Amino acid sequence: AVLDRTCAKVSFELGSFYDSRPQQNSDKTAIILKNFARALLNSRSYDHIIYPRFLTIWLNGPQSSGIGDKKITDLISRFVSVASTAQAVNHLSQLISRVGHPKSNDAALIEQLLLKIFLDYSDLTLWKMGSVAHSINEIRRARISIIFDKVGPTLKSFEIKTFLEFCRLLISICDMTVSTDVFTLNLSKEVRVCKRIMSSDMLIAAPNSI
Repeated sequence: AVLDRTCAKVSFELGSFYDSRPQQNSDKTAIILKNFARALLNSRSYDHIIYPRFLTIWLNGPQSSGIGDKKITDLISRFVSVASTAQAVNHLSQLISRVGHPKSNDAALIEQLLLKIFLDYSDLTLWKMGSVAHSINEIRRARISIIFDKVGPTLKSFEIKTFLEFCRLLISICDMTVSTDVFTLNLSKEVRVCKRIMSSDMLIAAPNSI
């Protein structure tokens, strides 16, 4: 596709203007999303500026509160169908965090976008989704399983079931209760101590002399 940077800049400014206005309604939300989508599709310069905001407005907007604005749903559907996975992958965590969205139409669009990302970035997406597949939330767990089922036949270098079992073992290790007579190292605490020592004039013994 031919990118139009002028169009992207104008759309970014217009969308930002409406986004800064108070008392948003369904029509204003559609204008914001339309302009942000146009900016994202015509330039990579605004990825980290407006992509997270674009997703937040979409998934927290009026159509997610039961209003059911078909205009917004159609707009997002068109965006998802042509969205670049190279852009979307940078916001993979935000998308996965909303996989349990209560609105079925939004959940379907999230699934569609995640499927596109998975096919192009299977390594990263598999790692990100692995823990969610073991979520205590039944809806999130079920929807991730559906995505895995759909991409399974296309993956040649992964055994999804084996990987998910590996994730389950990692989670069980993290949740393990350690006996009080076993020495453990609290990294969050010890790293702070090390930083203070490193910034002082104290001498630290070399590891091989300890």
